[in-house]
Amino acid sequence: MVSHSWVHLVVIILATLSIFFCLYEFYEVIRLKKYKRILLKRQKSKEMKNSKIMKRIEIISHALNKWDILIIFSNIFQIIGSITGFIEQKIMNGSMDKYRDWIVFENLQAGFGQPVFYIIQRDNTLTILIRGSSEPIDWVTDLTIIEQEDSEGYYFHMGFLLAAQYVLRKSLPYIKNFTGPIYLFGHSYGGSTASVLHILASREFPDKDINTIAYDPAPAFEEDALENYGSKLACVSYDHDLVSSMSVLNAVSFLRVLDPQIKYQTGDEISKRIRQVILKFPNYTSYGYLETIYSKVDYIVPIFTSFLAGETQLHVQYMNGCVYKFTPDATQVTDLEAYRVEPSSQDVLDLSLSCITDHGTQLIPDLIESLLPKVTQ
Repeated sequence: MVSHSWVHLVVIILATLSIFFCLYEFYEVIRLKKYKRILLKRQKSKEMKNSKIMKRIEIISHALNKWDILIIFSNIFQIIGSITGFIEQKIMNGSMDKYRDWIVFENLQAGFGQPVFYIIQRDNTLTILIRGSSEPIDWVTDLTIIEQEDSEGYYFHMGFLLAAQYVLRKSLPYIKNFTGPIYLFGHSYGGSTASVLHILASREFPDKDINTIAYDPAPAFEEDALENYGSKLACVSYDHDLVSSMSVLNAVSFLRVLDPQIKYQTGDEISKRIRQVILKFPNYTSYGYLETIYSKVDYIVPIFTSFLAGETQLHVQYMNGCVYKFTPDATQVTDLEAYRVEPSSQDVLDLSLSCITDHGTQLIPDLIESLLPKVTQ
């Protein structure tokens, strides 16, 4: 287990360094602006265009753009976000220590389409636990939103399909030789990967008892891909979680409500509109997936414009399987079916006031005992 005092010390040191960095950037802005005012006065007093002064003003203006106040705050939140991801990874790795004797395989190095995950074997059960997004490379996988048709003609979110294929390749020897029930768990990116893995593993091993609970997963595949495996897959989220509604089709539905003329707009105009929506979230840079969307929006928008122009079709829209949407007070569930919803009802991007805070892991310890009997029956 990671020592809490050690974790706190690292946070304090890194936070202190980031504060000094921020103060230094403010100092640079003040210094450069003062220098620019002096140059402008010199230029005005001479009443002529001095090429040397103009060149210096141009350089200073360029520097001030670089040290823009918004960028300063973006930098500071990037640092804090990196600290958060680092600590989260250490805590998760540390929290697995109590299962150390039962871990038969672990991948601790995240890569593109390669999530951190653990395989645990205990009491005649095999559990595959997949971590959510915690590092920039995870968010790159999240945003690989191009749809990929598989060998059976079904469409998947390419990033999650690659991640599930990777986990399956590493897990094959353990699943193949195991005769008891198999459980797949994951949150967010991990939940999306687990839901796709549920399909791939069920196809590969139709006689295995494979049961999956995906927490706050982003939509990962079209409904028809689930075929006969839906009763063994539960997708769970809070009522207004953003990520579980985050698909291109749902985003298009939201933008159409926002602006019915969206299909007539250029890619640049749509990019600007998406960035405006993201900027409405306070401290959006502290949420890795929002920051990544903001920075990669020019990569995403061509998929929007191609769909709006009727040039391509899209199939992945919402969570599938047994979908449950819980309210924040649902810590003890007596009537599980009361929270079940139709997957197709989740057909628009949810940008409610609580859509960020609803994307959390609070549900996991409280609801797992209620969900497991339902999934495994």
